Amino acid sequence: MFMGVAVAALAAVGVVAGGQDSSAAAVKFTFTARGIVTGVDLANKTIELDVTKAVPTKAKDAMEGENIEFKVGTAKVVKVMNGKDKPVTYKNIQIGQELGIKGTAYEDDTYALSFARIHDRSFTVIGRVEAHDTSARTLDIEVITSSYKPTTYAAGTIVTMKYFDGNSDFYSKSLSNPIDFSELDSDHQKVKVMGTVTGSGTWEVKTLVDEFAG
Repeated sequence: MFMGVAVAALAAVGVVAGGQDSSAAAVKFTFTARGIVTGVDLANKTIELDVTKAVPTKAKDAMEGENIEFKVGTAKVVKVMNGKDKPVTYKNIQIGQELGIKGTAYEDDTYALSFARIHDRSFTVIGRVEAHDTSARTLDIEVITSSYKPTTYAAGTIVTMKYFDGNSDFYSKSLSNPIDFSELDSDHQKVKVMGTVTGSGTWEVKTLVDEFAG
């Protein structure tokens, strides 16, 4: 008699094997995706991403090009450091970072992550100056080598970079010889550029060495 009452009580509250509530939303699809962090809510353990790529097709159709909120509190989170994954927590996720993610989409239009990889978006580029707009403060650099996504930004790729007053330092030949940005020509000379990719793809110059000999 007692067992029958217990079973009935469990059924009444919707408890099923595994400790999950049967009233929870059904799974719509699982996904692997990539995106840029636009919001972090540590209190609610959620993040927002501008999703740039998603698979499979269901995920692509529903997610690509959208800004989506993801539950991240129980996800395994790692950060790529020196080419290796280092375990961290969701508290290390910051606006502007690029994430590779895996998770589940539910029928109630919520998304939960099981895994997130924080990708380093710093770069070191050896290249040649193809154009320099001193008014817009942009540089077109023809890549020789790139530490950031070297397959995508292979030799010969033209990358437009942005520099800012007080946040970008220019040098000639070595770090011991600072110059003003206006002194940088666009004569296809070799340069070394270091900085960070921010937002949806802005290459921000931190340090540039003109007439780089390396």
